[in-house]
Amino acid sequence: SRWKLLQLGLDEEYKRLNDVRNRQKTSNASNASSSVTSQDFLSVAVAYPWARAVSHNKVPYYINHQTETTHWDHPDMVSLFKSLTEFNSVRFSAYRTAMKLREVQKTLSLQNLNLNAAIEAFDAHGLRGQNDKLLDISDMITVLSSLYETILTSSSPPTQQIQPSINVPLCLDLTLNWLLNIYD
Repeated sequence: SRWKLLQLGLDEEYKRLNDVRNRQKTSNASNASSSVTSQDFLSVAVAYPWARAVSHNKVPYYINHQTETTHWDHPDMVSLFKSLTEFNSVRFSAYRTAMKLREVQKTLSLQNLNLNAAIEAFDAHGLRGQNDKLLDISDMITVLSSLYETILTSSSPPTQQIQPSINVPLCLDLTLNWLLNIYD
């Protein structure tokens, strides 16, 4: 049936992503003497003077080498939070909240994610509506990677404009940072 084909396709894509990540780990391990974490590919999500680091409990933080300070929030997330204050002048709270959430959605490129594809991706990772499963950071990165892979591989109908290229490591890192802020 169609449902089985979709599940098989998602399972194959999940395996492919894990293979790519494992190959990346292997090549990085052979090139570096230190141990490689599953978050290493996200280090390209920040530009100088910023650097991305990971705490002992796998939570990312950001180092500004110019000011020699550390921050829990991604520098672009701080900019996003500051830009959301422009909506504070909207009179009605429902509209104000909707506008802020839409801005977050566009910044994270989640407007390109089809809801059915998101549900299928969550199902493929065993995350259903009535689930009490706790996710650690690496699980969150795996699920977010498959969501952004879905966004990249989904083809837009010919009537729509072609979406600009998505910086997946940046969007993934920002989404992770946003989720950690929400559930902290």
